[in-house]
Amino acid sequence: MARCARCHRRVVSGEPCPNDGTVSAEVVRPAEDTPPASDRFRVLERLGEGGFSTTWRAEDRETGEVVALKLARRDHPAMRARFDREARALAGIDGRGAPRLVARGEVEGRAFLAMQLVGGETLALRMARRAKLDVREGIEDALRLLDALALVHDAGFAHGDLKAENVLDGDGGVTLVDFGQARVLADGGGDRDLAGTLETIAPERLRGAPADVPSDLYAFGVVAFELVAGRPPFVGTATELETAHLGWRPPRATNFAPVAPGIDEALARCLAKDPASRPASARAVRELLVASANQPAVVARGAHRVDAPSASARRTAVVLVVEAEPIAPAAARIGAHGGIVARQRGRRLVAAFLGEASSDPSRDAMRVAQVLVADGARVAMHVAPIVARTRGAATPTLIGSAIDAPETWLPHDPWAGLVTTAEASRWVDAPAAKDQHALHATLRGRDDVLARLRDTATRALGGGAVTLVTLVGETGYGKTRILDEVRFEITRAWPDALVVVPRAQAGASDLLRAVGARDDDAITAPAPAAAERGEIAQRVCDRVRSFAIDRGLAILLDDAHLADDVVLDALELGTLDAEGARLLVVCAADPSLDRGRASFGARSARHERIEIGPLDAEASRALAADLLAPAEYPSEGLLDELAAWSGRQPGCLVELARALHAGGYVRPRPDGRSSYLAGADLAGLPRVPAWSWVGARLLASLPQDVAASAILCAILGLDVEKLELAALLDALERDGASPTPLDPGVALAALAARDVLVRVSTEDALRERFAFRNASIREALYDNADVDLRRRAQRHALDWSRAAVERDADERTFAALARHAAAVGAHTEAGGAALRLGDRARARHCHAEADARYSSAIASFEAAGANVERAVALVGRASSRYRIARARDAVADLDEAHRLAIELGDDRLRATILLERATALDWVGDHPASAESASAAQPLVERIGDAALAVELDVALGRSRWRHAAVEEAIELLARGADRGREIGAHEARVVALLLLSCALVQVGRLQDAEGRFDEVIEVCSASADRVHLCTAYGNRAVLRCVQQDVARGIDDLARAAELARQAGNPWPERNAMVNTAELLFFSNRDDEALPYVRRSRWLEERFGEQPTFESALLLARIQLARREVSEARGFADWVERTCAPPAAVSPNGAAQLWAVLAVLSAGQDPTCASAVAWAGHEGPAAWQEVFDSSAAWLPDERLELLYWQARWGLELQRKDVVSSALAKAATLDGELPSWQARFAALARACG
Repeated sequence: MARCARCHRRVVSGEPCPNDGTVSAEVVRPAEDTPPASDRFRVLERLGEGGFSTTWRAEDRETGEVVALKLARRDHPAMRARFDREARALAGIDGRGAPRLVARGEVEGRAFLAMQLVGGETLALRMARRAKLDVREGIEDALRLLDALALVHDAGFAHGDLKAENVLDGDGGVTLVDFGQARVLADGGGDRDLAGTLETIAPERLRGAPADVPSDLYAFGVVAFELVAGRPPFVGTATELETAHLGWRPPRATNFAPVAPGIDEALARCLAKDPASRPASARAVRELLVASANQPAVVARGAHRVDAPSASARRTAVVLVVEAEPIAPAAARIGAHGGIVARQRGRRLVAAFLGEASSDPSRDAMRVAQVLVADGARVAMHVAPIVARTRGAATPTLIGSAIDAPETWLPHDPWAGLVTTAEASRWVDAPAAKDQHALHATLRGRDDVLARLRDTATRALGGGAVTLVTLVGETGYGKTRILDEVRFEITRAWPDALVVVPRAQAGASDLLRAVGARDDDAITAPAPAAAERGEIAQRVCDRVRSFAIDRGLAILLDDAHLADDVVLDALELGTLDAEGARLLVVCAADPSLDRGRASFGARSARHERIEIGPLDAEASRALAADLLAPAEYPSEGLLDELAAWSGRQPGCLVELARALHAGGYVRPRPDGRSSYLAGADLAGLPRVPAWSWVGARLLASLPQDVAASAILCAILGLDVEKLELAALLDALERDGASPTPLDPGVALAALAARDVLVRVSTEDALRERFAFRNASIREALYDNADVDLRRRAQRHALDWSRAAVERDADERTFAALARHAAAVGAHTEAGGAALRLGDRARARHCHAEADARYSSAIASFEAAGANVERAVALVGRASSRYRIARARDAVADLDEAHRLAIELGDDRLRATILLERATALDWVGDHPASAESASAAQPLVERIGDAALAVELDVALGRSRWRHAAVEEAIELLARGADRGREIGAHEARVVALLLLSCALVQVGRLQDAEGRFDEVIEVCSASADRVHLCTAYGNRAVLRCVQQDVARGIDDLARAAELARQAGNPWPERNAMVNTAELLFFSNRDDEALPYVRRSRWLEERFGEQPTFESALLLARIQLARREVSEARGFADWVERTCAPPAAVSPNGAAQLWAVLAVLSAGQDPTCASAVAWAGHEGPAAWQEVFDSSAAWLPDERLELLYWQARWGLELQRKDVVSSALAKAATLDGELPSWQARFAALARACG
């Protein structure tokens, strides 16, 4: 059937096209066959012919029935097989959707089939004769076709060659004909050598899969598309059609005709490349079409158009301005090193170095610049974004202000030599800085590789077992760093051996010179003939062996995939067995070595292959923490995020750490004593030229259509659904052009095959999801996206995200909504999505993530002028910040939020802020201010009458009462807060109430109640993954264990608390655990064991404390005084007295402990102990008695310690009466706490 060359609709051969009048050439028909001579059938007339057979109208002489007689054109096994398949299918279908089989056999030596003669015309002829496209009529034809196809499938057959020519439509309905490629569906494999019609064949059949229901539905999709759109989805030559079916995205029918969206979608599903993404059956397709039949049609959008994917690309370039006389040699040198001369006039040129041609354009540009300056030129260097436009294989045209108007960044005259702008200085020196940064970081996660290489080196250099090792891993996996470590270990273990580290591009002569060859041994021919290469390799091999016999030799070749073949041949031959040789060769390469030399190592006597992959989670976290120094205490969540961003590649982690340092993300804390990683800002990492160059190289290595798809995926985000990419391509097409014709599923699979993406979800073929292997690759590709394409794509992606949030309100969809809304300037919408994400992260107790989300929300709301929402986001961020050791920042957020709430007149918001502020202030140890904030909230809460606020108020007031020693009153408030919090699901308030209540119950001796409350809070926190409060719960329960005389379990609880604190990235809970552990050991007379814990606690206070605190210093003074280290104890006690002496109203036991230590220290120097007694406002033994009388509510250990210091004071003053009095009182308590018996026994002996 002929087609119009312009619009591709079917036309009657030789007649003009009804659309545009184009006359197509007549179709060449097969040579006519002569009527067969048959005993049974009388041939009447020819009905039609094809490439394999001719069909005749004939009369059955036995029955008189007029039949269709189908006769093979010649006798051939393939013809017989086709007729056998068709006969079996027709017999099985038995007239339901197909002709009834009447007879089969041979005539004139050729196979024939006699079948029911079906009236009507083919759909192909009907479409050709149709003067005007009628979409509704086309849909009705499609529905009838589906009815017939469903019957065929019900009978257990796939048609295998469904096309308009094989569909007859008459008064009896639609009948399918030509079952020569039919297959029994129950057959497992089926025939895989069958071909269908190229216009309608499914992609899987082009790959050799047998016909089945999905492939028939694909063919139906092609036919139905033409019925409603007036042309097939794909047109062109045989090669073009095959390419399109295998990989191109079919156009929408609405591009060519007014079609209902549901119809359009149903056809698109039938034409899906993945069979699993197509509807399940013909009846399922029919249901889709019927359900959409009454939808309003979408007006036709015009022809499907695809832009050239690489016509214009954004790049980050190192730009050089060179002024020299003459200028031609400078231009030649730049070109030889991969630079592009963009402009040249007179004695000045402007050039650029891009990432496509080099792994580090900044390094190449710097080397060229230094040479040019040495030759007398003056050179200015800059880093800036430019646009590279390409046409075919030509050198790209470079456009951008940095190229066209260098005066905007050049220094003012006079200048000379090499000058770098601030932008260039930030990155051009980076290679050296990067190497130093990577070199000084501990090698993490490669212990197994190093151990294996160490054993191999021992056998090769120590035992003469000559070995070739191939170390294979992707770029960035740390191969160079491993070789550095191997070189160091070999040099240390075998100082007599020579370690050679040749350049990857080194030739045979370089390697010969490295092993001491004489000048006349050097091979200098730049390109030896093939016959000479083997001889050269043998000469190098002989020299290497000779040196290895004389002295011992290790050759460590990095980037071996770039090495000359002669060198690789020589190394392979050199590692054959050689008696007496001590030779180790390690070749580090990326996987391309396997593609170029698949059998490398086969000729070696011993060949070991070591593959290295990404780091494991623990090693990634450790390396990230090393590289982020001096940032301290980054949370495990932040480290995991950075590891994920880098794909756990060491090289990417190094680049990422450099970017964070350069971008100011590692910041000093306000007191300047330590630094932290500003995790809140990680959502907006600075642009890093190195990543842009990685992206440029990656794009250059991909086919153009795959590269365009990679950029679209990068615009969509870190992960992308197949449906999401399809919707974006459709939307871009509606804009006027799509950057790639590739089908989204094919594109995603191609990117996964190239290790750019990985599949993360395959349960639903339609919702199949992919993610970038690491976020730095995504960032690199995004950086290379055309600005206009990025803008258009993100606008459409925002539309998709809005619909996705309505459908699936999960974190992924909200993150996409926030990202795309921010990109297009929809600030309120972006802030709202980020706020939701912050709330969800905080509910999961992922506070570093919540901090980042809230920060994004705050920035968006500020841009939109949305003050109510900004205040809410500030409160959320504050709640997370004091949990990640940024309590002062949290208070600042709350102060700003409170100011906004007052301006807005929002009392509920004010009450929420004041209660949250009370908690934040308590975290920083400002208990009076915390109590004041809680009291300020009380009238607001009581007036509002909200149950959740009332619970929070109970907890805040209970905390204040407990901090000020009103323990019974605190217990009542906290118990009420905990119980009501459970009733209304207020997790945060309930947990805080339980933590405080448990401690208060211990304090009043209700140990069983305290045990129950501790169990309750630990269960709640464990179930909700609330590590911060779980850490505090374990730390506080150690006090209960102390009172219960269960030191071992107490220390175990404290160890858990410290580990949880480190995971959460919050040093203060670890500090609490450390000081509590030390005090518990001190109470147990284990002073030596206590010291490391209290010193760690002291260090954490000094580094991360918001203000000076006394606990660790005072405990150090007590421990060292007990050990009779008087001068050290005096230093700590004096510091506490001078800097942060605990007030008796807030910490009566702490105040008494300080007083007691000072008294003992003073007694040792001054028998009147005037300073200590005067400080406390008491005199002599009466003072001790008064303090002891006030200690009834203290822990037993604390009371015994007070008696211990009284006895020590009396001993220093030689007051036996004081010592005896203290020992007598201790005897009444010592039964409860036998750990103090040894200390008091020693005092008794000293007293005599």
